[in-house]
Amino acid sequence: MTGRDDFQGLARYYDSIMDHIDYDRWVVVTSLVADWLAVESVRHVDVACGTGVLLKKLRQHGWSSVGLDLSPAMAREAAKGPYAPPTFAADMCALPLRDSSSTLMTCFFDSLNFLLDYDELVQAFREVARVLDDDGIYYFDMITERMVTEYFANQTWTERSGKFKTSWGGQYDSVGRILDLNVQVHSRPPELLRERVYYPSEIHEALEEAGLVLLREVDSETWEKPTHKTVRVEMIAGKKSGTQLGRNMDKLVEHIQDVLSDLGH
Repeated sequence: MTGRDDFQGLARYYDSIMDHIDYDRWVVVTSLVADWLAVESVRHVDVACGTGVLLKKLRQHGWSSVGLDLSPAMAREAAKGPYAPPTFAADMCALPLRDSSSTLMTCFFDSLNFLLDYDELVQAFREVARVLDDDGIYYFDMITERMVTEYFANQTWTERSGKFKTSWGGQYDSVGRILDLNVQVHSRPPELLRERVYYPSEIHEALEEAGLVLLREVDSETWEKPTHKTVRVEMIAGKKSGTQLGRNMDKLVEHIQDVLSDLGH
């Protein structure tokens, strides 16, 4: 991880640029996962919370969630407005949280892909294992190489978001599996965002090395088993020391599939 804030110039525009993102879907699934935990009070931490849109939606439903983001600029945006959560600038590889202090941890929108080194991914997972309660759940997503080659590799495009336009340019190194995204708002200097694609086997090995157990891996759009066409995977993991690992997981997945289908997702 570096000390620079890659989102310094984008934070104030971020929600307008990303207004097409279906945060409500994450609210629904996160709530169903929380219900599955069957605990009296969910202690939720959203790692890499960005501008806090998901957290604010959950807090509208009575959650007392906390948000962490590496970018101070994004954390400041998250602290604004109604239902603003307690939000802190923090590195996911060194979480400022007590051991076993969370029953549910989330990390969405390919935030983990911003970790460019495998050892960083392992360390991020180790921090989750440390902070997570023995019977807690870690729910996160990561993009696939299909997503990068289909939508970003060697492409340029311009989008209009309200009163401003955003220009994008993507370059993909298929050997190192590194995606460089240049994002320019108005005539401001472009910001470089860099992500790494991890193969499923690497993610599984990193979880195992960190002391976590993968309970389920699904296509984020269908919540079925991932295929070669999957562009984003969602995963549910728990600690090896957990006593309730995998209980009724099939029923949870089926229930989520039914709910998403009824909602038209």
